[in-house]
Amino acid sequence: MLQEGIKLISFQLVYLSKVGISTIEYDVKSKKFVKSCPQKRQKLKICIVVSLIVGMVMNASYSFLKVKLGVLYGVIMTMLTFGYSTAIVTILPFLIEPKQVVNSLNMILRFEKMYFLGFRCSADQVRSWKRGMKCCFCVAIYGGVVASPTMVIITFFEPGLRPFLTSVFPPYNEAGLLVTAGRTIVFLAQGWMIMVMGIGFCLVVGQLLLGTLQCVAMHVTTLRRCVKFNRIQFPDQLIRVLLIYKQLQILVAQINLCCRQVLLPAVLVYLLSVNIFGVCTTVALKSELFRHPGNAIFPILSMGSGLGILALGTMSGFINKRSKECKVLMEKKALQVEPGLRSVNLLRKVALSSAQMKIRFGSNYMEISTPLVMTSFCARTVVRLLLLRGR
Repeated sequence: MLQEGIKLISFQLVYLSKVGISTIEYDVKSKKFVKSCPQKRQKLKICIVVSLIVGMVMNASYSFLKVKLGVLYGVIMTMLTFGYSTAIVTILPFLIEPKQVVNSLNMILRFEKMYFLGFRCSADQVRSWKRGMKCCFCVAIYGGVVASPTMVIITFFEPGLRPFLTSVFPPYNEAGLLVTAGRTIVFLAQGWMIMVMGIGFCLVVGQLLLGTLQCVAMHVTTLRRCVKFNRIQFPDQLIRVLLIYKQLQILVAQINLCCRQVLLPAVLVYLLSVNIFGVCTTVALKSELFRHPGNAIFPILSMGSGLGILALGTMSGFINKRSKECKVLMEKKALQVEPGLRSVNLLRKVALSSAQMKIRFGSNYMEISTPLVMTSFCARTVVRLLLLRGR
C-alpha cells in the first residue's frame, strides 16, 4: 500500500532538498527510509527559517499595536501570521530530528510486507485504496509546487503586504541604494523561507501524516472485513487475527508518539485558522478578488484547508470507528472457537481486553464526527467575523 506511493514521497523529498533542506530519503537497497547524511549548514538554515518567521510575527504584532489597519487587511495579516507560525511548529520536529517519522514509515512498510498478503481482499478494493493514496500524495505535491511560488510572486508584486518583512522598508521610489540592497536580500531570504515552509508542510501533512493514517485505516478496514466474513473455528485462526490487530495497535501507538504532542495539534490549529480567515477574506473581497492574480491564493487556501480538515478528521475517526467494530467482532468470534483447550480461554481474554485504536492530539482523540464539529466551528466563526466587519 505505502510502497505504491514511495516514488511520490521521494519526489517531494528531492524537491525539498533542491531548496537546501535534506532530512530523510528512501534507500532502494535496504528498501526502507533512512535519515539523510547530516549537513553542517542544516541547523543554520533551520535557524534562518525560524528567525524569519519570528520576524514576521513581531512585524504583525507591531502593526496591530501601532498601525491603523482596515478590518479586511487585518484579517489577511492574521491569516498569514497564524498560518506561518503554526506551520513552522508543525514541520520543525521533522526538520530537526526525523527519527520518529522514519520509524513510522518503516514500521508500516514492514507490516505490509509481513501481513498484507494474508488479507483476502478483492483487487477492486486494493485499487480504490491505492488511487486514494496517490490522489492524496499528488495533491500534496501540487500544493508544494504551486502554492509556494504563488506566495513568492505575491510578495514580489506587493512588497508592502504585512506581515512580510519587505513591508518594513520604504517604497522603491523613496529608498536609497543601501536600502534597496537590503530589501533585495530580505526578499530573497523570505522567498526561500516561503518555499521551504510550503514544500515541507505539504510533505509532512499531505504525505507523511495523511499517508500513514490512510494506510492504517485501510488495514483496519480489511481486517474487520476478514473477521466478519470468514469463519474462525480454530485457535490458530484467532491467533493470527489477534496478532495482526496488535500489530496495528503498535502502528497507531507509533503515530501517536510522533504526532500527539506537537504535530497534530499544530496542524489542526493551522487548518482551522487558515480556513476561517481564508473564507472570510474570499467573501469580503467580493469583486476585488479578480483584480489581482495573487488574490487567487485565498480561495485556494480556503479549499485546501477545508479538504484537509475533512481528510484528516475522517481518516483518524475512521480508524477509531473500524477498530471499535473489529474489536466487537473479535469478541464474538472468540466465543465461537472450539472450547476444550487451555489456550482458548487465554485467547478469549486477549480478545476481550483489546482496546480500540485512537489517533490522539493532546488529551483528546479524533472520532468520526470530529471533522463535522470542526467544520461547523469554522462556519460559525466566519459568520461572526463577517458580521463584525459589517458593523
